[in-house]
Amino acid sequence: MNKQREKFLNGVCPLYDLEIVNTPPILAVTDPVIAGKHIGITILVTRFGLSPIKEIEHIQHRFEQNGIDVKGAILNAAKKKAS
Repeated sequence: MNKQREKFLNGVCPLYDLEIVNTPPILAVTDPVIAGKHIGITILVTRFGLSPIKEIEHIQHRFEQNGIDVKGAILNAAKKKAS
């Protein structure tokens, strides 16, 4: 995270109860790890049918290697089935 973003977050955090920071995919760039060190809670967003479990485990491991505890996940685009 660059200094400008860090300064922005430090400025807005006292003004709000909750801030949501969206980052690019962790397997594509290092931004999520850098941002995760400045953010209170990290939650993964995965896509139903497109995010293999091995990839999710790899992402979890990458965060853990950097001292970031993932608190949960959002399963996006889930499809309701009768079964």
